[in-house]
Amino acid sequence: MPVLRPLLVLLVVAACALPPPISFPEIGFADRAPIRIAASLLEVVDLYQPPLRPPHVEHLAPAIPSIVVRRWAEQRLVPVGGAARLRVTIEDARIVETPLAVDDSLAGVLTVEQAARLDGRVAVTVALIGPAGEPLASASGEATRGRTVPEDATLNEREELMFQIVEDLAAALDEVLSANVRRYFADYLR
Repeated sequence: MPVLRPLLVLLVVAACALPPPISFPEIGFADRAPIRIAASLLEVVDLYQPPLRPPHVEHLAPAIPSIVVRRWAEQRLVPVGGAARLRVTIEDARIVETPLAVDDSLAGVLTVEQAARLDGRVAVTVALIGPAGEPLASASGEATRGRTVPEDATLNEREELMFQIVEDLAAALDEVLSANVRRYFADYLR
């Protein structure tokens, strides 16, 4: 028992030294006007399968891109009745981390360099499918955003950067997809 006490004290002190995790807000679209479409239901198909290994890091982000895209579909596209089905297909929802070269010389040690680049991409297709399975309308959109990570970034700072990437991707995707749906679904808007 006397041997375990110092170990327990060391673990408690180490845990107290860690910064508290950041709580991030939910990225949502409920504050924007819904797009009402003549359809009986909305289905979201996620074709993107995250590899869950480097260089892919989307599964480590505080806001998962595919979940944010699903939320976009559910909050922005409203089926208001009709014989057609509204299908949203998530084709891509990635964040990839690429290491950058840093200067290991004495001069490089004295400066903070950018050690990695995070690049996000989402690609989505919205389709209106008729009762017999025929395509009635279709609109696509994609967004890409990236940021660099300094070599001295903390875990919280990295999470903030990933959250900003997903937030920027969501805003850009909302802009392009909303415009494209209004353009290509004009005959089915209510």
